[in-house]
Amino acid sequence: MSYLTYETFREEIIACKKCEWKGLGSELQIEEFHDSSFIIDYCCPKCGEHIGFTQPPMSSPKKS
Repeated sequence: MSYLTYETFREEIIACKKCEWKGLGSELQIEEFHDSSFIIDYCCPKCGEHIGFTQPPMSSPKKS
């Protein structure tokens, strides 16, 4: 399992080790979203192999 940097992976070329598909991270399929940890797992759009995971940036509360 590999960590994908949320801010950049959507524009990076990703390669699937199983079927050799290559494409942008934005083309990956969401495999699963974990509500408790806000982690998103991504898989290959061609064969479904798990590619990696990322965590969206967490916004901090505004101070008044």
